[in-house]
Amino acid sequence: MARRAVILPAVPSVQIIQLTLDAIQALGRGDLGAAQALAPVRLSPWLVNEELRGVWERRALKLATAPEDVAWSIGVLWDETIGTAVGAGGLHAPPDADGMVSAGYTVEPGYRRRGYARETLRVLIARAAAEPSVRVLRLAILPTNEPSLALARQFPFAKPGERWHEKNGRELLFDMVVA
Repeated sequence: MARRAVILPAVPSVQIIQLTLDAIQALGRGDLGAAQALAPVRLSPWLVNEELRGVWERRALKLATAPEDVAWSIGVLWDETIGTAVGAGGLHAPPDADGMVSAGYTVEPGYRRRGYARETLRVLIARAAAEPSVRVLRLAILPTNEPSLALARQFPFAKPGERWHEKNGRELLFDMVVA
């Protein structure tokens, strides 16, 4: 029996599906089953890899003291067209006093080089621009992450400098005025 080919759209469709604090906590513990029971979409086992578990855990700790900020947190990158989670991403926190929000995203290895990061970045820019309290969207990128650096250069980000991150080390900062 011949297999039917799945034709993916030229430009993938990405939504960021926000999760509840309980689901984020479950992902931080690596409990995919508990997170799946709370999630509105099917989750990928990749979402509980060692690196992402740390991200979910850090977000859960922040949200435990400010649960109203869940809309300003990480979510699941979802492609409705193929009905699949393709990564994780979102904002790190509500805007600071200067109206700046930081964003981040990661695409599951099997879905990289297909346009998902670009579409995620477009969604994050639109999200930031739609918020009256946001003036600047910031990306922090490792100097060795050439695909992310190349993507940031395709958008009107200014490179304001760099910072030292206690976990990641040296990060290059890219800011975009959205308001």
